[in-house]
Amino acid sequence: MDDRVESSTEAMAANMAMEARAGKGKADGEELPLVTFALFAYNQEKYIREAVEGALAQDYPNLEIILSDDCSLDNTFNVMCESTKNYSGCHQVKLNRNSVNLGLGSHVNKVVAQSKGELIVLAAGDDISAINRVSRLVEKWRSLPGCVAVCSDSLVISGAGEEQNVMAGSPFRGSLDKGVACYFSGVHGCAYAWTKQIFDVFGEMLQDTICEDRVVPLRAALLGNTGYVAEPLVKYRVHGSNISHFFATDPTKVMEKTISIHARNLVIQQNYVRDLQKAITLGMEPEVEISLALRAATNQVSLLAAKIQFLQHGLIRKLQLIAWSATRHPKQCLRWIAIVVAPHAYLRNQMKNLGVD
Repeated sequence: MDDRVESSTEAMAANMAMEARAGKGKADGEELPLVTFALFAYNQEKYIREAVEGALAQDYPNLEIILSDDCSLDNTFNVMCESTKNYSGCHQVKLNRNSVNLGLGSHVNKVVAQSKGELIVLAAGDDISAINRVSRLVEKWRSLPGCVAVCSDSLVISGAGEEQNVMAGSPFRGSLDKGVACYFSGVHGCAYAWTKQIFDVFGEMLQDTICEDRVVPLRAALLGNTGYVAEPLVKYRVHGSNISHFFATDPTKVMEKTISIHARNLVIQQNYVRDLQKAITLGMEPEVEISLALRAATNQVSLLAAKIQFLQHGLIRKLQLIAWSATRHPKQCLRWIAIVVAPHAYLRNQMKNLGVD
């Protein structure tokens, strides 16, 4: 290449970068809100570079990017640093490494407290966001009155990056108590975004929370609407270490995994109870629907705690719980009787549910 052409190209690139910074936050002369793109990582050195590159490539002009590592034991944070050291784009980039491992719930709480954007777009260290992900989510968010959260579809990929299928991400539509019963299924954390108002009103999630995408939808339903973009805006990577997957490979750990699932669900329902109590305190409407949902969540908390005790303790405690559930949870009572009578059948069924060969 001619030296003059190369020099001219470099100058043009520099001017474009300066213009991008000068016009940051504007689209056709319109001021755009600051958005936070929060990328959470833990022991994902194999995938983190692609996740960071997806964040830096976002075409939304007024973007704060927080790359946060939860005290990984591998090289994740070093790769994050390497991936950003030569970045010269218009986005604000912040790097964070927790001094101790906080766990997902506390990690999200910390990053939300540090964020400055009106909308927070979540990303995991093993997923890849499309270049227009933030732009499309913001477009939907701003077009829908009362919108406090927005989600999209996602494209499932393997650990090696092979495309598999599109996973729909439509938000739950229904009464609050029905949402509590099904953990507000539909929204997937890999493709989710929500306004900071959701945390300003309800505060932090419980620190043991590991499924924030089951907690936030209730808050969103209490505060307003959830928008949906029917496009796969993120590649969701499925591999053996996904935090939301509980599939066991060791038959001896089936009961341990089952208890882990109950414990995960218990924390979600405890979040529901606290948030619904806050909604009642704040006088949110509809009052009757909120009260019904609170009753449903409270019942689930007691039942899940009992399920954990049933699996952890011996025959005497099992019989006590069967007696306790006879009038409160008759269907569960029958299941527990079946487990006591035929424990091996229950174990085989759980092995099947957890994908154990």
